[in-house]
Amino acid sequence: MKSGCLLTVFIGRGVTATGLFDVCWEALRAGGRLVANVVTVEGEQTLFQWHE
Repeated sequence: MKSGCLLTVFIGRGVTATGLFDVCWEALRAGGRLVANVVTVEGEQTLFQWHE
């Protein structure tokens, strides 16, 4: 996949997987949107760390 080509990336599970955020972030074009859904405390903690 070409870097920066996606307008939206949705993560439905697996947010705690090592390196997932970096891969998804690189796939987004400028102004793109990353959407993630979590159901565990670990997932919430991961999203919080990504946000910082």
